[in-house]
Amino acid sequence: MARANKCPPWAFVFVVLCLLLPLACYSASSQTQGSVGGRSPKGLLRKKRNLCVDGTYEYNGRECCLCGAGLKLKNHCVLNKDDGNCTQCDANTYNSHPNFKQSCEPCTSCDHPNANLQIDEPCTTARNTKCKCKEDHYCINAGLDSSESCILCIPCTVCGAAGIKVACTATNNTVCHEEKNKIATAVGIVIGVFLLILSIVGLIVYLKIKRKQHSFTTPETLPLKDLQPHLVEIVEVVGWKDMKTIALSTKIPRTAIEFCERDNPRDTQQQTLQLLETWIESQGRNASQNLIESLQKNRKNSKAEKVIRILSGDSAA
Repeated sequence: MARANKCPPWAFVFVVLCLLLPLACYSASSQTQGSVGGRSPKGLLRKKRNLCVDGTYEYNGRECCLCGAGLKLKNHCVLNKDDGNCTQCDANTYNSHPNFKQSCEPCTSCDHPNANLQIDEPCTTARNTKCKCKEDHYCINAGLDSSESCILCIPCTVCGAAGIKVACTATNNTVCHEEKNKIATAVGIVIGVFLLILSIVGLIVYLKIKRKQHSFTTPETLPLKDLQPHLVEIVEVVGWKDMKTIALSTKIPRTAIEFCERDNPRDTQQQTLQLLETWIESQGRNASQNLIESLQKNRKNSKAEKVIRILSGDSAA
């Protein structure tokens, strides 16, 4: 009975092997993971170090990382694309996009005289100043979106007794109700009929006169002339009202006309001179012929004849 209860030696060996085998597998696995894990952070750091968040640019045949918004380039990269040096933009300057410029743009000022502007968003190193209109003014640069800054504002229209139909906004002028008056409407109809009859009579008289005399000089018969030496004389002949009509008919922007008025308040001669110079630039070498033709189209034949005499060298004009 004592021999039957004795444990065989091979059973003891089997139990020891069963206990040691999982430990050996775990140790091998840990070493493998440790070696992989040991290389991985270095690889990740290397990749991260060479990663250019804002993109790259080429310099002397190699790629360098761009400086981010709000920064400017101090030194180009030498060995690696990310070992260049960027520095913060100075006060009152900015760069709004990734770049490799060695300077920053100056911030826009909202203090221009007669522009009626105030600061909406102040300038930062990564964003230019954004201007908006002062109270009771609206911006005249059409097509604005919320990211653009206004350049010029003008006062909103003040409605009289008719009242406001649509209030003035940052980009649109006030719309007033139309005044409706039955007596005024009746008077307007009578005046309209009278003017119609008068126009018909005037047209008949005009056609008769035109048949008798059609001898004034046409622009095509006048050689191309330089208007610059005669600007002052032409301004005195044409005048602000007709110069403004000519500019509008030849698609000079209304904002350019308004700038002439604001630059020279209460001085119509200077307003006319500035607008004439702007108009001459838009017309090029045919400016002299186009000016005479525009005056004639607007039935300003006497002024057209005076301009012709000025350009022909007749001092009696």
